[in-house]
Amino acid sequence: MPYTATVYKVMIASPSDVPKERALIREIINEWNSIHSKDKKIVLMPIGWESHASPAFGRPQEIINQQVLHDADLLVALFWNRIGSPTGKAQSGTIEEINEHLRAGKQVMIYVSNAKVNRHELDLKQAEALDKYLKGIRPKALVETYESTSKLRKKFTSQLAHTILRYFDNNGSSLETKSSSIPISIDSAPLSDIAQILLLKIAKDPKGQVMRTRSFDGLSVTTHGQELVDRGNPRDEARWQSAIEELITNNLISDRGSKGEIFAITSKGFQLIDNLKKSTNLEEFEPITVSETNKKKRQLLEKKPKSPFHYLDLFRKICIQNFPKAYKSTFYSNSKERIDKIFNELITNEANFHESLYINNGFISSELTIKRSSFGSLEINGIDTTISEIWVYFDDREFADYIIYHCIPSKPVYINNEYYFDTALIDNKHTIPVGEIHNNHAEIDGIVIDLSEHQVEITRRNNENAYHIIATEYHCVMQEKSLTFIRDLFKVLVTHNKPAPPVFNLFRAKISYHKHPEVLKTL
Repeated sequence: MPYTATVYKVMIASPSDVPKERALIREIINEWNSIHSKDKKIVLMPIGWESHASPAFGRPQEIINQQVLHDADLLVALFWNRIGSPTGKAQSGTIEEINEHLRAGKQVMIYVSNAKVNRHELDLKQAEALDKYLKGIRPKALVETYESTSKLRKKFTSQLAHTILRYFDNNGSSLETKSSSIPISIDSAPLSDIAQILLLKIAKDPKGQVMRTRSFDGLSVTTHGQELVDRGNPRDEARWQSAIEELITNNLISDRGSKGEIFAITSKGFQLIDNLKKSTNLEEFEPITVSETNKKKRQLLEKKPKSPFHYLDLFRKICIQNFPKAYKSTFYSNSKERIDKIFNELITNEANFHESLYINNGFISSELTIKRSSFGSLEINGIDTTISEIWVYFDDREFADYIIYHCIPSKPVYINNEYYFDTALIDNKHTIPVGEIHNNHAEIDGIVIDLSEHQVEITRRNNENAYHIIATEYHCVMQEKSLTFIRDLFKVLVTHNKPAPPVFNLFRAKISYHKHPEVLKTL
């Protein structure tokens, strides 16, 4: 059946040394379309100079920019050991494409291969130029690395899904981050961009409130579950303090107590919000001078449940029912029966945990999705997962509940004398490797079929030894300062089958210093 969808163009940019990766990115995008496009009403179109540029007179890269890059909504850049050839405007075509895309306010995803290269094939000048470029952008960009195409497949599949969720709204809005060029005035006095941004953020809060507090750590401004200030950064603190004062002065928010800590939107404020939403796109705008660290925090704390304590208590209740000995003490188990039982409980309550549980693999946090596949296997964030052992801890005083689990490679499927971790089941009868699906078509028994007319179930199986942590979104691990510690914790888990008690004592000590403001306020 035909359906209406919004098409977004994803440009693939790279030097000439990653042809397999370019093909893989196209394949993953097409896989996403085959699975999600009808439901999401979104179609992602992979584009590149080799398929969408046509001969013309002018500077070659400028022609590509006009014909291909200009209409792209998302850019995926791939590097290995080459930076590319100079364009007369930038070090290479890929870098010029990245710069132009960023200048237009659009999103860029950068992936760098760490695969080994034959030293006889290595161009040292190219490699050194690339290293210098990457070193320059790492302080202001999150660059993903991978060791093999299989690792790239796993990472990009997951991160593409998160990018779509983060930057596409329900109305199919563009990936482009827009800023306002329309000044809004209150009683003839212009309201600054930062004040407009703050007001729109407060509007997202269920109670229309913002909390301003000051401690030894510096200024804190929170609304809708988000910490807005890069605490300890005097410049950023001054900007948000100025925004609060500007909203108070213009009678857009008013004090809801006597301490000057909690403010709520006034009637005049709501009237302005309606005008802002009609005339600007500031609701999605982030101030460009906010530090990169604070941006990462915001991305991790982007969505919040209505009540932190409801989900904390529910998560703790599940832990208590299955591991009562884990109260204020790390409890270890490798019992398949006990592991299955607690994960079945999490699946049963999955709807209640929507946007309130997250998973952290030591490097990045994301919302947790967990279910049983039609085969009865456990799927965590879309990956078929086999768990060999778990560690459980909960403490109602510190609000520090977590489950750490050790997942081992799942059993691959044997097809045509080869093993595959990613497969597709067609009409509950035919199993094929996902890599054999092209443009939503596949060959079954010598006949090419349109998969949109058939029942298709994709299964992606974990192929690594890994340690992950499941916790509530109000847990300290979500905060940037704790990520390094979590990575160290995972290293201990890998080195020692059962972590030493001092490690977890330190973990609990860390938690006591990094709590969500809502939790701190109540405690």
